[in-house]
Amino acid sequence: QQLLEVVNTINDALTNKYKIMRMPRSKQGTTARQQFEKWRKQETVETQEEGLVFVSNEDILDTGKDNGVDFNILKTSLQVLRYCGGLRLHGEGGIHRLIVV
Repeated sequence: QQLLEVVNTINDALTNKYKIMRMPRSKQGTTARQQFEKWRKQETVETQEEGLVFVSNEDILDTGKDNGVDFNILKTSLQVLRYCGGLRLHGEGGIHRLIVV
């Protein structure tokens, strides 16, 4: 049950990110525009060239907090998903990105 909540949190974070990333600039409000710029800076040559779907660890933790998921369960579950190969960590540039495998 708890792992399902974590997977749903990751899906929510990804859905929110890519919904804003696909939104035309004219439709973005101030907050959405700031998020867009933040996410654009997080991209690297590897993520752009390979078309990798990723979300930062910070975004997952923020979404988990908004969804009411226990912080310790969320962090532990992310480690389990990384260990099992469901997520891959990419930490270039001081930002921890979790790439969905």
